[in-house]
Amino acid sequence: MREKTLLVVLTLALAAGAWGNGLSLNGVGTRAHAMGNAYYAITDDYSATYWNPGGLTDVDGIEINGTAMIVNPRATYKLNAFDIDTKSINGFTEYLYPNASFAWGGLMGGKFGLGVGGYVPAGMGVIWSGNDLAPLVQGDTSIWSTKIGMFEIAPGAAFAPHPMISIGGAFYIDYVKTEMKFPVPMGQQLLGHFSEEASGIGFGGVVGAKIKPHPMFHAGFSFKPKRTITTDGTATIPELSQMGMPTSSGFSRDIRWPMEMMFGAAVMPTNKLTVGAGGRYLFWEDACDRFVATYDDANWQFFMDNTGSDEWVLNWKNTVQFNVGAEYKVHPMFDVRGGYYRDPSPTPDSTYNILLPGCDWNAVTFGTGFHVYKFDFDWVFEYMMGKERHITTQGPHNIMGDHNVNLIFLEFSGTYHP
Repeated sequence: MREKTLLVVLTLALAAGAWGNGLSLNGVGTRAHAMGNAYYAITDDYSATYWNPGGLTDVDGIEINGTAMIVNPRATYKLNAFDIDTKSINGFTEYLYPNASFAWGGLMGGKFGLGVGGYVPAGMGVIWSGNDLAPLVQGDTSIWSTKIGMFEIAPGAAFAPHPMISIGGAFYIDYVKTEMKFPVPMGQQLLGHFSEEASGIGFGGVVGAKIKPHPMFHAGFSFKPKRTITTDGTATIPELSQMGMPTSSGFSRDIRWPMEMMFGAAVMPTNKLTVGAGGRYLFWEDACDRFVATYDDANWQFFMDNTGSDEWVLNWKNTVQFNVGAEYKVHPMFDVRGGYYRDPSPTPDSTYNILLPGCDWNAVTFGTGFHVYKFDFDWVFEYMMGKERHITTQGPHNIMGDHNVNLIFLEFSGTYHP
């Protein structure tokens, strides 16, 4: 078992940046989150540049939004053979993400809208106690940790050639930053302590359409092509000096984000009730089969290449996420919202590891909105319940055992309408 625990240096400790459902916040916007992200055909606020930029024409005047998100992952790992039964040690303040957005709709008699968002569409991480995982790495008590985030700037515009249809697009500028630390076993020995920091900038976009055949029914569709983000950074293993090798090296790695198709519908049976439903299809298989790193130092490149550690094997599968949600206007100044979505993991058992935990999630959401004068104040609570995974076969790219992860997500925002 020890020979296969991670088998070789850096055996897929983490697919940094290739966020599966284990890292995606699954959307942007407090109202959208509170409605279970069933927002594909609603999109009438500052978050339209993420969901469906065709909805920018329906923004009511000018909106200036500021948002704070807190993500608290709680992962568990059990391995009876090594008497391991542990939980991650993340705290509520571990992952705090600020967002800011601007939108201006109703221009040219309601035919034109524009917006720009600066937000974190994906980000998470996990910290494990080294004391609890020591049996995996010959008694070493070093912490295992990852921290990953993406910040996106998304300017967009929309045009309505007809009152029943609007089309739009947004351009994405993505900044990705990753950090990770963990001990590395090789056979019966502890090779050393690996750490890596990397960052990169990539570009992408989205096109979308919003169709309104009736005031009580809207439909929406948006498409995001596959994109590639080249990350550059430094990897370090101090103990390599004992082998006459440099202890660190610069490297680069291309991270691919999958093509997405999002689709949905919304019904408004009364002027107080809005119900939305839809889904998104993510083409992980085409984007996340394996990632390969190129190291600046020739000794590192030779060593990593010959151990197979320059390559992350993922073999992720395509997934479909389903969403449903509703909003009810209790009073002109007060709304209540709720939703549900199912988010399956793209990771097969053969490449699952504890530094990128991800299970099939069932998520429930609840939130409210309060409107006073020219301000909207919104909040949402989201609980993502993971389905435990029992991995009984140890391979070169996974860690066997019983795995699960639940997330608590809180978001607060304020929107000003000048």
